[in-house]
Amino acid sequence: MSVEIIVPSPGESVSEVTIANWLKKEGEWVNMDDPIAEMESDKATFEVNASQAGVIEKLSGNVGDTIAVGAVIAVINTTAEKPAGAPEKPAVEKPKEKEKVVEAAATPVVAAAAGDSSDALISPIAAKLLAE
Repeated sequence: MSVEIIVPSPGESVSEVTIANWLKKEGEWVNMDDPIAEMESDKATFEVNASQAGVIEKLSGNVGDTIAVGAVIAVINTTAEKPAGAPEKPAVEKPKEKEKVVEAAATPVVAAAAGDSSDALISPIAAKLLAE
């Protein structure tokens, strides 16, 4: 079975987009949600992803071509067998140490405001500045 991949609308008033870059080639295996192409409009740059896993049978257009929103840009053969060397879909990565710090910094801390006996929510950064 073949599945057509169409150009989604990046915004209400956008009727056409430009192919900025092809991320996959014809004959290449794609996993579900793998990016196939990068598109640009006057309002946004976005990726178009594979809706199902399979082999790309056809890509429509070249880099720099302007195409209509809703046009078919790729056809994926979902019944094709996965080649032996095709990469597996990567596992979800654990957050990096830096990302953990950002999450912690976004959590408010309860602290007494200077000169005020009531409790107030103060971010960790603000608490550090007050302490300094």
